[in-house]
Amino acid sequence: MRLSQGSCTFGVGILADFGNEADVYDAEALCQGGAFAGIAILVDGGGADEYTAWNKSQGFGGVMGIGYLIDQSDNMDIYMAEPSLGAADATRPEYYYDAYESNISNCQGAGWGARWGWLSFGDPAQNEVGSGGLGILVDGGGTTLTPAAPSARAAGSTRARGS
Repeated sequence: MRLSQGSCTFGVGILADFGNEADVYDAEALCQGGAFAGIAILVDGGGADEYTAWNKSQGFGGVMGIGYLIDQSDNMDIYMAEPSLGAADATRPEYYYDAYESNISNCQGAGWGARWGWLSFGDPAQNEVGSGGLGILVDGGGTTLTPAAPSARAAGSTRARGS
């Protein structure tokens, strides 16, 4: 599942759950507070929750985007930014990066910006249109962060910030 659970591209996406029950959020990419050119928010008010995603999720801000994942409870929450099993993992080849022999997650409070040449359409003067985003993961306490692929947990790349 992509573009869900409080995500957006060129707009605003919000998922707010103020119940006290345990929730399971499971998606693939650009979800759980993931944004490109907009604002995306996932707010969960209570319960021991579990978040699982592969890419650009769990508080991710892409080019000109701001992404928040806010879990307000002090229960034990699990955040899983799934690492790939390597080149042999044929289930998610689009996220695999040979240099790291892993998935590149951009999850858990990650900001990402355009690199030189991206969006340039052959004109180097247009390189500056890809300013980075802001990704934020806020947890009320009792957090468990499981193993994550590279570029996760308060990571920022080209003209971007994560926290």
